[in-house]
Amino acid sequence: MGFVGVTPKVSYAEKSLKSTTYSRLDSVRIFKDGDSSDGTDIGSIAVIEFFAQKSERQGGIALSPSVDEIPAVVTFSYLYLPTICAVFYSLFWTWIDLDLRRIQPWLDLSRPDGARAESSLLVDYPFEFLAFVPLTAWKRRHWPVFLAGISMMIIFWGVTPLQSAIFGTRSIVVTEEVPMSAVTGLLTLEKQAYMMDASILNGAYGVTWLDEPFPDFTTADYALTPFTPSNQDGALYQDGVWVSNSLKLTTDLACWPANINHTSGSSYNIDNGRGCTAQIGLLAASFVNHSYTILYIGYHEDAHLDYYLESPDCDRNASNQFLAIWADVNKTSSAAMDMTALFCETSYHKQNVSVAVSASSKHPSNDTMAFLNETEVLSDGEFNSTAFEYLIGAGVPPDDSTRDYANSKTLEQYPTLFDIGITWPITNMVGFALGRMNHSVAELRNASILSSVFAAAHKELFSIAVSRLVSGDQRLIAQPGRTETTLYGVVVSRPISAVVEGLLMLVALLTGTILFVCSRADSSLARDPASLGDLLRILKSSDQALEEFSGKGCLNDKALRESLSGRRFKLVRGDSSVLDGVALVRMSLDPAPASRGSELLKPYRPKELLPSMGILIVTILLAASGTLIYFKKREMQLGGLPRPSNNFEILQLFYDHYYVALTNISTGTKLPPWIDSQFAYLPLGGVTPLVDDGTLTYTSETRGFGVETVCSPLSTSLGSATLVNYSVAVNGSQQFTVTYKHDNGTSTKCEPLTFTSGSPPIGRSAHEIFVPLVSASTDGSPFSRPDDGNFCEEKLALSWQRADSTDIQGSMESTFIDCYSSMRTAMFRLTFNLGGYVINSTKVSDFEDSSTFFGHNQTQAFILEANKYIGDAMRPGNYDYGWHNDTFTRDWFNFLLKYYLNSTDLIDPAKEVPDATLIIPVTEDLYQRLFAILLGLNLSLFNSTAKQASVGAALTTVETRIFLDNGAFIVSMTILCLDILVLTTLYIKIRHIFLPRLPSSIASQIAYVAASRVVEEYDDERDASRAALPKSARTYTFGRFIGVDGRAHVGIDSDPYVVPLQASAPKEMRSAGFRKLFFWRKHRSADNNMF
Repeated sequence: MGFVGVTPKVSYAEKSLKSTTYSRLDSVRIFKDGDSSDGTDIGSIAVIEFFAQKSERQGGIALSPSVDEIPAVVTFSYLYLPTICAVFYSLFWTWIDLDLRRIQPWLDLSRPDGARAESSLLVDYPFEFLAFVPLTAWKRRHWPVFLAGISMMIIFWGVTPLQSAIFGTRSIVVTEEVPMSAVTGLLTLEKQAYMMDASILNGAYGVTWLDEPFPDFTTADYALTPFTPSNQDGALYQDGVWVSNSLKLTTDLACWPANINHTSGSSYNIDNGRGCTAQIGLLAASFVNHSYTILYIGYHEDAHLDYYLESPDCDRNASNQFLAIWADVNKTSSAAMDMTALFCETSYHKQNVSVAVSASSKHPSNDTMAFLNETEVLSDGEFNSTAFEYLIGAGVPPDDSTRDYANSKTLEQYPTLFDIGITWPITNMVGFALGRMNHSVAELRNASILSSVFAAAHKELFSIAVSRLVSGDQRLIAQPGRTETTLYGVVVSRPISAVVEGLLMLVALLTGTILFVCSRADSSLARDPASLGDLLRILKSSDQALEEFSGKGCLNDKALRESLSGRRFKLVRGDSSVLDGVALVRMSLDPAPASRGSELLKPYRPKELLPSMGILIVTILLAASGTLIYFKKREMQLGGLPRPSNNFEILQLFYDHYYVALTNISTGTKLPPWIDSQFAYLPLGGVTPLVDDGTLTYTSETRGFGVETVCSPLSTSLGSATLVNYSVAVNGSQQFTVTYKHDNGTSTKCEPLTFTSGSPPIGRSAHEIFVPLVSASTDGSPFSRPDDGNFCEEKLALSWQRADSTDIQGSMESTFIDCYSSMRTAMFRLTFNLGGYVINSTKVSDFEDSSTFFGHNQTQAFILEANKYIGDAMRPGNYDYGWHNDTFTRDWFNFLLKYYLNSTDLIDPAKEVPDATLIIPVTEDLYQRLFAILLGLNLSLFNSTAKQASVGAALTTVETRIFLDNGAFIVSMTILCLDILVLTTLYIKIRHIFLPRLPSSIASQIAYVAASRVVEEYDDERDASRAALPKSARTYTFGRFIGVDGRAHVGIDSDPYVVPLQASAPKEMRSAGFRKLFFWRKHRSADNNMF
């Protein structure tokens, strides 16, 4: 199109304003958001302080037994809500800060003497970097902007980072005063004598050799009378610590050297120097390499003992003493004998203490113990020291009362001590002393070491004994106490919360100061100059300003500043009816520079929109995304990110397998190395450990050996395939045989390997049988047993019976079963720790025939020997194995079943005999467990290979790792991906910009419109005549136009008087000679909304 038209040039003349007034009310209205900010600051401080006080008072918020049990809403609130609040708070303050930066130039212009252009019209606070704003505002004495800038720096770089650290989770010890029920003392002396049985020695064996924990309220050095919270409803007090008063019971030894007189050979007279002399004859070494004799000789005489002090030469004054001897048996018969002998006297004490005890393990804490009085002697009327010392010296109870089978038998420790190199015989105290010592046997030659190891053993036995003596029916008393429970909850970090509160208070003070300063500031504004349209309203009455800025549209930012340097402007309000009567006037009437001949357009693009800057930003976001993805992938691969910066021989065995099974079943003590509940495994060695912090485990494959036990019911009915024949006479003698009928018509009769008579039924009675079978003798002699190919020897017979001798018409009730075991082996994937203790096992191959490895005869021999030891074929013959009216067991297997089932129903005469279908699975499992233990304790049966084979192993250890929260990871990746997408699209689609400068200041904006007709034509959209115009008449475009002065300009004008700038435009265009404008299609995006 051709030239449309040119508005004639007009001259600028100042329009008179009849009066000038200043309004502070409008400025206060502009900053009314500051009131809300103050309220938000104070409210935030109140909320943080409320939770801080609650956390400090209660120890935490939302206290729970574990971190995982903290409610999800609480977890979300402390993890994410502070961040959300901080984001919205910073956005709110950004709004206020931006308004203050934007309005500050107008406040300067509203001063009575106006303001220089450098501090008003040329100010571009909204586009400055936050850190530089306070410094710039300080120099210009723009106090609202300065204060707001300081507030924003505090919020962005102080409050926002710190708020996420206010809340966290940790364990909190919650203390509560509660009444305790406490035991006043020990049982009566008579009851103490009955409780002094082999169960104490069996317990000590588990503690000494099998890592069984000490009983409740005991340690290796002392025992406490127990106490528990009176309120035991639920699990309220089952965690944490109980604190109350208790009676601490201890024992000590006073030892001194004995006088040794060599009489002849290996005989010696040893006296204590106080009237007690013992005649001791030392035996020669029982095995090769057994060079030392260690003896603990107690006072009391017993038929089980080889040595004791009680004699005419040692009266009752020495009844609380024992003799400890160490000797080199290879030198005892020579004149230069090598022997150490000590007499030790026992003493027992008590002391009232206040102590904390773990609620879960019931073990006391030494560090928390407070003594309430001086130590006192535990008198003979309180503690039966005679029964205790009889038990530990003789190894058997001091009386013949009926007890469970295992609790009345002597504990045999010699097989356990065989490899240590000491001679037989020994007493149990020697085993307990050597089991806990950290010295070699040779070092016991030192008298102080010898006394210390026996003192430690004595204390251990005393503590375990006391735990039995306080578990009876003593009267309980109520006493004060407290519980200290460890809970987990959300806590408020007091230092960080105090810092945040201080920062928020500082922001509140700065906000109040801003409000005060703004309320006293002069403002000539009639409304908020929030848009370009508001600026046009002001310019409509500002002829001087328009004259000043006309022709400066093409100047760059530097040139514009230079052209306005030193100019002073003022914003005035009068009674003019035109657009509220607000005008921008020039205080100086000096003529403007006359360099208007031409304008050179030098396109300018902000550095933020340069392609290089876009590539840099997108690269940073891609790097952040890649870093998150890498860490997440490594976390999934590694299970968390690492933190930057823990020979026995089978014929020598006695009851070790029973002791091990007892501690495992009764207290859950772990089984010995390379054994689990069903198999014994070939050991793996040669593992070089890293730093073992107790969590280090290995996984590898090895071979395991065990048995498959199959038990079946036996019948007492004639004509059945298996016929049991059992009878008992009035004198207690018993007959027991089992006849097996074979498919070929033949039969085999079996009988017990050992079978002793006992008491007959008296009233309602019970009886148990647990014996290995052998082929029945033809004439009663063991030498006349027919060869059945070990058919009977491979079986065990078990029975539970009930009878009532007072019921003449009654019949005997019984359940008979037999068990057959076959050895089996397979390869297993084993997880074990550095000590060889099995943690987990998985079978990785089919079961194979064990005879492939041992031969048929050897495999059968294993089963036969196992039946003997598990069947306790060598049990003493002088024990009453007959019928009984109590609930005490008469054999090891039923003793273990009693713990296994946690019931005495199997042996209770008042109960019915067990159902075979119910007892068979339990019997099979227990036999397999005992066989695995028996075999695992004798791994020396397996020969080592000449060439050590290597197998692969996987090492596993527990480490504290860093995990990326899945929710936070997804949110972060989503935001980063959206940022990358938006920025990539922006920099690809962005148009080439030919702005000579950014419209970042009021002066820059005025320069773009000063010469255009839009100033005269623009009116409020509420003007009816203006609103009635077609939309096409109300559009505006940025480009080149002929201004009202008849010259060519760059800026904003109404269509169709503007030629938009485009990418293909020349880099330089001069106005000289440019007289023809071509019509350009208007841009629909440029409408009134841009103002």
